[in-house]
Amino acid sequence: MVRLAADWPRLVREQNLSAAAWALVREEVSARCDGPHGLWEADALHRLLPSAAADAAVLHYQLGMQLTETADLMGVEPSTAAGLVLAAERSLPKAAGEQLAFRSTGA
Repeated sequence: MVRLAADWPRLVREQNLSAAAWALVREEVSARCDGPHGLWEADALHRLLPSAAADAAVLHYQLGMQLTETADLMGVEPSTAAGLVLAAERSLPKAAGEQLAFRSTGA
């Protein structure tokens, strides 16, 4: 990712490198998914949920990250990551959550 490489000198000075990098990656993904030729329709979670809740759900459920790992990457407290995942679970109908691979990962 060109932008991540270009901003690397600034990012390494950030207090939380992973959170700063995550924010940059998230911006780039969003920019590429929006628009007439984007892939936004392929990302049901981000269409249905606020970005932070969708990000937490993807990292935790679909990528199998522990809540502490999810929190570290997003630059939030573990309790915040847990709240975001819970909000995602509660915001979606049960069938949609099952289809999107929401499953217990042992937190």
